[in-house]
Amino acid sequence: MTTVNTIISKRTSYNRGTLLDPAGSFWEGLPSLIITFLPTPLGQQPSLYVRYVDKEFGKVKKIDMRSVHNGEDIFFKLEWFVDKPVTKITEGTPFVDGAGILIPMKHDAPHTIMVSMGSEAYEVNAWYWRADEPDKPRNIWAKGLGTTITSKQSYLFSKALLTGNRWSVVLGRKMQLPEQQDQAVQLVPGIKSLISFAAWDGANQERGGIKAFCPAPIELSIEA
Repeated sequence: MTTVNTIISKRTSYNRGTLLDPAGSFWEGLPSLIITFLPTPLGQQPSLYVRYVDKEFGKVKKIDMRSVHNGEDIFFKLEWFVDKPVTKITEGTPFVDGAGILIPMKHDAPHTIMVSMGSEAYEVNAWYWRADEPDKPRNIWAKGLGTTITSKQSYLFSKALLTGNRWSVVLGRKMQLPEQQDQAVQLVPGIKSLISFAAWDGANQERGGIKAFCPAPIELSIEA
């Protein structure tokens, strides 16, 4: 039997401004889940160039994740270490650090679609954060490898804190988003859903499908 890790998004009465602060002391009192990462299988990537790159990718080995919601907005705090933080694109560093959250549009989706970036029957919604746009996370949806589409407008919000070699990033969004019914997952207190995470190490030239991710099942339980 496959072991499923569970992260509980605890309910609180704090407002959005408070919950968006990665340095907020309330985060320390929330349950955390250490998520182990592996490199994404290059053989599954749609680009032939990527499939045969002779380089070790997936530098980020684990991430610490916590979640909280206030009944209207939901937040995820991600913390991880990098050897050499990259916060902007330069001639010598064309890729930046990043992190992502993946949630299926349908809460009864099978775990297999979390590895394949969704399917025709089970689309997925990704929240994508980049270090060069720390307060402008992107909303992405997909129905399989190589099918990702970025929304023209993102309703996500984020704040990031870099302390030495440690990133602390809070990603959040209104749980209900009727204006993006077909592009964003709809969440409510009391539900359970699959969720997954990924990280990109810019100094290691990680981008697109070249990243570290969690292949194991993780369940998100949103406290009623």
